[in-house]
Amino acid sequence: MNNNLGNNSVTIADAGYKIVKLVGEPKLPELMETLKKARAVNAELASRFGAIHSLWDFSELTSFAQELVPGTKLFASTSNVDKIAFYGVQEHLKPLLLEIAKEIKDQNTVKYFDDKTEAVKWLVI
Repeated sequence: MNNNLGNNSVTIADAGYKIVKLVGEPKLPELMETLKKARAVNAELASRFGAIHSLWDFSELTSFAQELVPGTKLFASTSNVDKIAFYGVQEHLKPLLLEIAKEIKDQNTVKYFDDKTEAVKWLVI
């Protein structure tokens, strides 16, 4: 795993979507590197699959510091992804992460799931 991302990861699934996984208690440098890599992967997705679909896995995210919000909001507001599925958000983090997700320009492209299988199913149809 890329050490600059800490425990976070950004990968491309065989089915043609990006998986961004945030783990534990992200620190600002690791989160910014993860977001930077997530954006870089978009070009590859667009060229290989013709669309940019993204699965954000928060199932192992335990906290999200307030200091991370401004940069994450900026990333969300400039996102040009065709479909985004969020899943695994713990109850105590939902208000904060939903506030960030509202920065995405087209809310019709965003869905929230408790189950990974349902999230992936929606992404690949």
